[in-house]
Amino acid sequence: MTYPVKNRVRRNAPHLIGLALTLLMAGLWTGCAYYSFKGTIPVHLKNLRIESFENRTAEFNIDQDLDNELNNRLLQSRLLSVTSAPDADSHIEGIITEVEDVPSTYDKSENVLEYRLQLKGQVKWIDDTTGKPLYDKRLNEYGSYFSEVENAKLSPDAQRTRADAKAEAIRKFVDRIVESMTEGW
Repeated sequence: MTYPVKNRVRRNAPHLIGLALTLLMAGLWTGCAYYSFKGTIPVHLKNLRIESFENRTAEFNIDQDLDNELNNRLLQSRLLSVTSAPDADSHIEGIITEVEDVPSTYDKSENVLEYRLQLKGQVKWIDDTTGKPLYDKRLNEYGSYFSEVENAKLSPDAQRTRADAKAEAIRKFVDRIVESMTEGW
């Protein structure tokens, strides 16, 4: 049976509308991927220098891991151009004050199942053209990991180690730094 063209269009209209909406949303979503918060940073700032974080903990190399993550994130975000020049418009400096493993979840026998690796510190973003701080914040972020006993029960993909928790805490710490650069302007 052959339908008139008018009926075929009506039958396919919901599919065509759905396809059009899907394409429109995909276009809007990918357009947002290129959105930048650069407009929220003071206009006179063009570049940024990252000072090495000071590590006041016994956690070996956490300062270098944090410096690397922050540098990579700022390069990706393109908020400001990252430079090592001493005459940068602004700089970020920080201190890692504490890294602590805190029991988080217990089983019925009060054995620890999960820990939180807490990362605490202080971060300043300073406008070098005026000498004034743009922000000065205490940060406290964490990552979670399972005990060795709990990890032994899980598949390798489901396991969470202390190294995983450390990377998560550093990522969250850096997220807060970058968010702080764009808030309140």
